[in-house]
Amino acid sequence: MSARNSLRLTAAAGTVAALVLPLGAAVATSPGARTAGESVTSAITTTAAPRAAARRLNAVPGRYKGHFYTGEGKRLESFTFRVSKNGKKLKKFRSPISVICSYYPPTVEVHPMGFPTTTINKRHKFKKVWKPNEDSRIVLNGKFKGKRLVSGKLDYTVGICVRVGYMKAKRVGK
Repeated sequence: MSARNSLRLTAAAGTVAALVLPLGAAVATSPGARTAGESVTSAITTTAAPRAAARRLNAVPGRYKGHFYTGEGKRLESFTFRVSKNGKKLKKFRSPISVICSYYPPTVEVHPMGFPTTTINKRHKFKKVWKPNEDSRIVLNGKFKGKRLVSGKLDYTVGICVRVGYMKAKRVGK
């Protein structure tokens, strides 16, 4: 909404009126030619700028807990993380995950996983590619909506061990 303020200024002939106008002010004078001894009437209208809305946090601060899911929706291991007080960082992502290693015969191993701090952008999304060493690559990305991580994905490749997991989480505390 904008606020409109109006001011009417009348000056007699032969006098000078000074007025400081804010930016965006419109001045309208009365129509017609002026003759000596006539007064001039001007209307000044200003429009105040609308107040900016308070900026939403990138994510709601606090502790989150969630689960990995398969592509078919089967619930797998749990994970936890924190969102910083200013809502701009995802911190302390922790999870033990089951990975498939391409040995002969292929085996399933449980790897404890911690992930470094990640930035959450203004569109409530995060993505980070982390390479702890030359033959490892871990990609974590996701999107927040309110107090929930509504979608996310972990792509985990360490040596010959691989895992892809989809994520959902909700806030469980401060």
